[in-house]
Amino acid sequence: MKVNGLSYNGLMLYGADSVLENSEDTRAVDGIIDTNEIWHEVEEQRKYLFFGDSDIAWYVLELEEGTYHELDKPSGSVMESFSDFWEMLESALEYALN
Repeated sequence: MKVNGLSYNGLMLYGADSVLENSEDTRAVDGIIDTNEIWHEVEEQRKYLFFGDSDIAWYVLELEEGTYHELDKPSGSVMESFSDFWEMLESALEYALN
């Protein structure tokens, strides 16, 4: 089974943009490239690569520092920092499962 992105219980993990997909699946997906272009319209947010969001947070990589964060949505302040991508992903999934 292939999965392109995830949307569950308020958590959205961005998938590959539809232009990059080699799939006949026509369901809409929030693509990582397109979504980052939207978030980067705000100059302060250009320092992040956005991997996903929830009702209250964004899950990002701070590009210059190389650190992963959960940011408050919409203020952008750091709520939690993680040692790596997998720790951030685990935290995001725990949020969705509770």
